[in-house]
Amino acid sequence: MGENKMSLSHGVKTLRDNLVFEYDLSNDKSWKGCPTTNLINGQNAVQQSSYESYVQTTSGTWLDKHSDAIRAYNDGGGQITGYVNTGVTDYTNKYHAIWTYDGELRKPVVTMRDYDASWKAKSFGTGQTMNGIGLGYGDTYTISWLQKVTNLSKRLRVGVYGRNTSSTNGFHDGLKGAYNTKLNTWERVYTTYTVSTVWNLNTSLNIYMYGHYDTRATIQVADVQWEVGSVPTKFSPGNTRSATQALEDTSGFGNALTLPSNVIKNADGSFSHNSAFSGINTGLFSGRNTAAEPFTVEAWVKSTATSAARMWIDVQGNGSSQRFYSSLLHPQAGNPLGIQGSGWSTSVPYDAEWHHQVIVMDGSTARGYADGVLVHQRPYTAYTLPADIMIGGRSGYGWSGDIALVRIYEVDLTPEEVKQNYEATKGRFQ
Repeated sequence: MGENKMSLSHGVKTLRDNLVFEYDLSNDKSWKGCPTTNLINGQNAVQQSSYESYVQTTSGTWLDKHSDAIRAYNDGGGQITGYVNTGVTDYTNKYHAIWTYDGELRKPVVTMRDYDASWKAKSFGTGQTMNGIGLGYGDTYTISWLQKVTNLSKRLRVGVYGRNTSSTNGFHDGLKGAYNTKLNTWERVYTTYTVSTVWNLNTSLNIYMYGHYDTRATIQVADVQWEVGSVPTKFSPGNTRSATQALEDTSGFGNALTLPSNVIKNADGSFSHNSAFSGINTGLFSGRNTAAEPFTVEAWVKSTATSAARMWIDVQGNGSSQRFYSSLLHPQAGNPLGIQGSGWSTSVPYDAEWHHQVIVMDGSTARGYADGVLVHQRPYTAYTLPADIMIGGRSGYGWSGDIALVRIYEVDLTPEEVKQNYEATKGRFQ
């Protein structure tokens, strides 16, 4: 979500009473990440109830230099402990890549104390070929990982290793790395590669993550992900994350959600909607009587397009007389809040900024709020919603931009309650 600030406003809480739907891209319990396949999930360690020390040798100074080494296991129960390179000259007196316990992540991570510039790496066979994962010449793939350093000039050098068409082994797409921005802080970084035309597309591939380049310092790595494409997705601890596992309702009602296939994957791990229909079906409120059963829909949205034909919310009805929708952005006369009819303005302004949007259907009047302020209202005649509420518009009127947080209440919120929710969340988006 770009430079979206994640601090909450202090002393003000969002309303939870009568909440029947919620997704929030800043909440790990709600936003799991875009669908993906992590081709190397087996190279990541999982938390254990207890940890066994790892002693590769008692010779030389190995014990002194690796006193915190432990054994690590992946989610399939396989041991992935050994990264010690016995081929290094005088290896028993050199520093190596080892698994150590990290109290912040609460699981094993790979630690490389590069005090000697000796070869050290998290390195492994992937069990994959370029052809096997559907990659051809010119295609892209991305490797991402958590990284922590004691010197900001330190970074991993990462690459895929294998044979080319001349049977020569090498990093044919290059060795790449990414720097941290903060000391002693876990930060997710990534590198993207383009498949070179020199590859033997059927050769077995290895990945090396070298820790002995650049300045002498300690570097740590965890949660490594290798996936097809040029944009990294949020880390997936399992092999695959499907469209139905990407986004979860955290209201407590467990509405099943499916992420559309045509959303835009953002490098920060979030997603954006495009003007092609990429709506999310909330599962609510098909068949709801708008007079007898009021409700409220709330969202934080940011527009990236100027077209008037775009909506952040809609019901896919069979005509404008049975549809309710909004392309409301921020206070300006003429912006449409459509309930049981049309009323588009000729152009909908945008400023590429975050805005808090609320539509309250109170039984007789639809009230539209922008950034906590009532900006538009329209009376309506009672009708029944013909389909479920869609977030991101409807076919032919898809939203272009971001919708980071959505809540639906089965009651009509008061102006004071709308203002309360705005004040409680605005700190994230300013």
